[in-house]
Amino acid sequence: MRKSLLTNKGKLRNDKRGGLSDLFLWMSLAFVIVLFSVVMFFIGNKTYTALITNAPAMQKALGNDGNATEIINSTFGKIPISYGALKWITTMLIFGLALSILITSFLVRTNPIFFVPYLFILIIAVIVAVPISNSYEIIYQNPVLAESFSGFWGANFIFLHLPLWVAVIGIVAGVLLFVNVVRSDYP
Repeated sequence: MRKSLLTNKGKLRNDKRGGLSDLFLWMSLAFVIVLFSVVMFFIGNKTYTALITNAPAMQKALGNDGNATEIINSTFGKIPISYGALKWITTMLIFGLALSILITSFLVRTNPIFFVPYLFILIIAVIVAVPISNSYEIIYQNPVLAESFSGFWGANFIFLHLPLWVAVIGIVAGVLLFVNVVRSDYP
């Protein structure tokens, strides 16, 4: 079980081993966040389009009590616009998760013996990133969702090059993790 990074007095803990599984957590969380955002964007746009398409039938049901198109635009019409922000929010969340890996690696003091297991885990993470990237590409090219994926340029770029991103983040995190060994007098 991971111990807290900070003690009660705010000092760094000396016995924290670092998050060797952080890259796997990053890949899986980022994948879920992007898929959830794309599906929400897709559902919002399709529902709005269906409502606008059926506005004449709704207008008959309303009679003279209101304009169906104005009601749809003032209520549900705001949702596709709001979900449009998910296009850049997902990219920022992915970068924030990667930044948290780097910050955690910098703040942790670890034993040099963990360098070899870290390299093995990094290699495994890069290997695991390949099928995740391929799966993302298959979903990305799905004709039903292709239009929804088109605006997620940052997430698309990251996931279509995921093994490279995992390698770079893992190497930089490893350097930050083990540079603390050089800076400190590890017992």
